[in-house]
Amino acid sequence: MTDEELLNRVTSFDGSFFSAHIALEEHPEPGITTVVAWLYSDPGPQLTIVPFVIPDDEEWMFTPRDWQSFDVLALGKDLGAYIQATEWRVNNTDTPGFIVNGLPRLLNDAPVPLKIVARKKLGEDIKAARLAKGLTLKDLDALTGIPYSRLSRIEGGRDNPTFDGLVRLAVALDTTFVIGGY
Repeated sequence: MTDEELLNRVTSFDGSFFSAHIALEEHPEPGITTVVAWLYSDPGPQLTIVPFVIPDDEEWMFTPRDWQSFDVLALGKDLGAYIQATEWRVNNTDTPGFIVNGLPRLLNDAPVPLKIVARKKLGEDIKAARLAKGLTLKDLDALTGIPYSRLSRIEGGRDNPTFDGLVRLAVALDTTFVIGGY
């Protein structure tokens, strides 16, 4: 994997980074690449050191739930022990990775790429309905009780609304949302 390939994967779900440098890359088993990378973001630039676990034939990857929660000193030869102590998720979603044989794995039945496509489509539909009504995120926050920062993540496909939240959005925007068929 190149620095540019990693940066493209990261910026697909977090656009705050402008540069990546792979400090460590290993292949602990066939089909899996582990990477520890330096990511640079603005303002600053600010440096974040992040580990990733990347299945070779997937467009998504596992990231730590909290990118600041790990011990940089632990990023040595004992990467396996470090990986087991981290809470992993797919990209920056709530889809968890469960440790099996020392690496995070998906244990649920729906393919993650399908979930990501559906979530992005729903977010786009919500944003289109909001803009058609001439509402700002703060206006929609006031109408639904859903914080505007969360609304922004939902519209960007980076978060899922609850069922109750989706109903409040549909009522506030006087619309319906089609789920599925993506």
